[in-house]
Amino acid sequence: MISAENIQVTYAGRPAIDGVSLTVPSHGTLGLVGPNGSGKTTLLRALYGAVPLTAGRVLLDGDDLAATRRRDIATRIAVVAQERDATSSGMPMSIADLVMLGRLPHQGFGTRTTGHDRAVAAGALDAVGLTALARRDLTRLSGGEHQRALIARALAQQTPHILLDEPTNHLDIRYQHEILELVSSLPGSAVVLHDLNLAARYCDQIVVLDCGRVVAEGTPCEVLVPAVLEPVYQRPVTRVDIDGEITLVFPRTADRKTVRQP
Repeated sequence: MISAENIQVTYAGRPAIDGVSLTVPSHGTLGLVGPNGSGKTTLLRALYGAVPLTAGRVLLDGDDLAATRRRDIATRIAVVAQERDATSSGMPMSIADLVMLGRLPHQGFGTRTTGHDRAVAAGALDAVGLTALARRDLTRLSGGEHQRALIARALAQQTPHILLDEPTNHLDIRYQHEILELVSSLPGSAVVLHDLNLAARYCDQIVVLDCGRVVAEGTPCEVLVPAVLEPVYQRPVTRVDIDGEITLVFPRTADRKTVRQP
């Protein structure tokens, strides 16, 4: 379980996260939603220690995250971030090599890759549908293929917690649903999503953020309601419930301006 206790993150003297408390469960999926600039990514980064706190603390299975070694964190939390890292900077590396990096936290210094490591990596590739492309260089991937490769790397870490920032970016409809079905089957996860309808379908609990603060938290049924969403997103919202599934519709506003084509 990952717990944030009244945490604050400040940039340039202004709080990006202001007094947030929440729990990422050991079982189930927590969705973080809110408009651009609401603090979703900053909050997620705080949960794995990528940004310093100016107040509060984060506990990882009862241990203070700030006092926990980075290697130990990597054996307990896997991360799929939005920003692309050195693996996408043009250096030669195959998908299989990238996914194998997920095994590093479990290996001692100088330890060779084992058959178990290879089997875990192969299973992760299969889970995201990339087995046939395992030897392809990262520079030859589409945005969606690269995103799935990063998710496979996180799966290969075999951690009890996984944190994902917009994992459906660059994915078509099929893979959006397949990846979130996979995420929702994992032991304990937190995921930042912009698509509220995907959050409604795949998250067990949802936290709505606005201006760095929690404005609502609870089940999708409790939180994804016009009374909560309209003030936050500044748009009218219609909710439709069919056979237990929530669908949110955002109608056009009456004062919508027409953009003239040049």
